[in-house]
Amino acid sequence: MEPHRDDGPIMKTSILALLALGLVLLAGTRLFRRVRTPARAHVPLRGGVLVMRVPRRQGILLGVCALFPAGVLAAIAARALTSGSGGSLGLVATIAAALAALAVAVHQFVAAFRSRFVVDEFGLSREGVLSRRRVRWGEVAKVAYNPVNRWFFITTASGAHLWIPVDTDGIADFAAVALSRLPASSLATDAHARDVLEELAAPERPSAA
Repeated sequence: MEPHRDDGPIMKTSILALLALGLVLLAGTRLFRRVRTPARAHVPLRGGVLVMRVPRRQGILLGVCALFPAGVLAAIAARALTSGSGGSLGLVATIAAALAALAVAVHQFVAAFRSRFVVDEFGLSREGVLSRRRVRWGEVAKVAYNPVNRWFFITTASGAHLWIPVDTDGIADFAAVALSRLPASSLATDAHARDVLEELAAPERPSAA
């Protein structure tokens, strides 16, 4: 008769590893918001449009952080499989958790290179790993600025949202286009958002010799 295999320890370890993954990503995101890679104020036009990207450092570092829980979970699953110390349910749960952590890491790596904002005279688009959202300037109902996270929060008339971090390359070019194209009513409820856009769009003054 096959001995009973206790799923408890391996399940607890898997849950702890997933919680660690969440804490690592949360702590890493907060840390990288404070220690940001300086963005370029201007980017060249590509085919008549602005292609803006957040510096890739944050996404790459978060992906690296996510690889650690994935590796720990994979090692636990391999050990349980070879030693027969865990039941089938615990083994399946651990493998699933390892694949979930690996998927998070892969998503962060791909997003670091693929995610971007595309801005033109008609509107802007947010292109992610698997999604794309297009917003026309006339559809923007409200623009707010979050000084803690340092991003612009755009709300459309239909309730859709876009976040544009200030550390996005080309943010000064975006500010200039947005000020000329946004409906005046979209900036009426948050004067701070207009002030930040105007500050970003202001031409750089040469330093005194």
